[in-house]
Amino acid sequence: MAMTWRQIKDAVAAYAHRDNLEALMPTFLELAEQRIYAGASEGDVPPLRLSSMMTVVNPASSTLPADFLEMKRVSVVISPTYKKPLDFKPLENMGEQELASGSPSFFSLRGNSLVFSPSFSQDVEITYYAKFPALVNDTDSNWLTNNASSVYISAMLVEVGYYTVDPDMTARELSRFASVMNSLQAQDDGNKHSGAQLRIMQDARRLI
Repeated sequence: MAMTWRQIKDAVAAYAHRDNLEALMPTFLELAEQRIYAGASEGDVPPLRLSSMMTVVNPASSTLPADFLEMKRVSVVISPTYKKPLDFKPLENMGEQELASGSPSFFSLRGNSLVFSPSFSQDVEITYYAKFPALVNDTDSNWLTNNASSVYISAMLVEVGYYTVDPDMTARELSRFASVMNSLQAQDDGNKHSGAQLRIMQDARRLI
């Protein structure tokens, strides 16, 4: 069911049976998004990583985008028809090659910046998982509110449960949150691999 930010807030208040939470809704949302994007230890819920979150930037700067969550691929644009994917290497293993020039080979992350080994002058294309657009105004919506609004509602209700010291609500909504997150991720993973043999590949690295 497609919902706006106003409708999300109204649903959270209705499920919580409270009419005094309006001022706290932005805080509940911020905490809920941390749970959505970084995963949750309660219920062993992994971070949400959907194909609809995949974003391509070309040419990309060395500073990561503000909505960056996790890198999927970094490629050097060798020519208009050829892009060379780079291998991820942990920052501590980049070594002296980071200061040398040569054939592009590796990338790593330092804070919110990309670093390369060796360095090069060609343009870079990055493919990464991005956060959904922020919900600020009552009429705002994004892919998640339009396609899986229950993720937002259950994640926010977990925070309401903690805030109101309601262990029954907290436990119920943690279970609901785990269920809707896992179902959504499983459906997306199935769509990605439909009709193809599944291969396990190592994605590199995330900030949260």
